[in-house]
Amino acid sequence: MLAVRASEKGSEKLQVNVLPCRIHRNGPSKVTKRCWCPTTEEGLMITLTCFLVRYWQLNDLDGSKTAYFRGRKLRGRQIKLPKKYRGLTVIRTDETLSGASDEEQTTLHKQPYEDEDEEDMLEHESQAEPVKILKEEANFDAITVWGHDRLPAADDSFLKGIEEWVTFAEAIHTTPTDLSQSSDTSR
Repeated sequence: MLAVRASEKGSEKLQVNVLPCRIHRNGPSKVTKRCWCPTTEEGLMITLTCFLVRYWQLNDLDGSKTAYFRGRKLRGRQIKLPKKYRGLTVIRTDETLSGASDEEQTTLHKQPYEDEDEEDMLEHESQAEPVKILKEEANFDAITVWGHDRLPAADDSFLKGIEEWVTFAEAIHTTPTDLSQSSDTSR
């Protein structure tokens, strides 16, 4: 199991981009003010960076974005996370959850399944993993998905994955009373 620990000093706000290419680098890059200086001209946001490439970004009137990465035109669509959701970037630590009792950390379930006897349950308890801590590094509230020369299609695997994940999360975290209240208000 995993648990997320909020940053003590507050987390940084990120702009997340999913590019249609493979870059053999993960993590932040040190970009100086000289290389990264967003400006706005007549409603268009122009961004220039010189970290290995020149990169211009324009916000089109339909809400899509256009950028040039190493001379190739990219078109992007921004997906905003729902209001009650928050995107996080985290780092795995070697710490375990110290606030929980040993029993809570090592027990996967307390009640045996129908076909499980007491011996099987004890075996599961001894094999349970401790709760590991993930440390929050940054957060985001939108993701921009980029495609070559045109906007990513509605059936793009990344776009579809995010939409389906949110729908799935809503379904498993909604109680039956929430469902009946929402159906009453929709009538």
